[in-house]
Amino acid sequence: MARLIGTLACRGLDCGEKVAVNETAGASLSMKCGFCGFSTYAPPGTKSARRIKATMKADDDITPDAPPAGDDDPAPAPAKVQPKPAKTAKTNSVFHLGL
Repeated sequence: MARLIGTLACRGLDCGEKVAVNETAGASLSMKCGFCGFSTYAPPGTKSARRIKATMKADDDITPDAPPAGDDDPAPAPAKVQPKPAKTAKTNSVFHLGL
């Protein structure tokens, strides 16, 4: 599972859109632009990983498990699920000839 560590301007040709930089469990960095489709992957310790970390804007205030600001209302209770009715002995299928 990757976690968001910052943002960076897309490095695709003539793009420059803001792209999320993710770090995988193995410390590899990845980013993909939803606008132009450019994507890159940088294994840990490589020159490209060092460049990405040096130029990206770190998002230290992001906590994925915390609710968004201003969301003080508790979550609504889940709706009760109705049980499925029991199947009857008579079935309708291609293999049932009605005998």
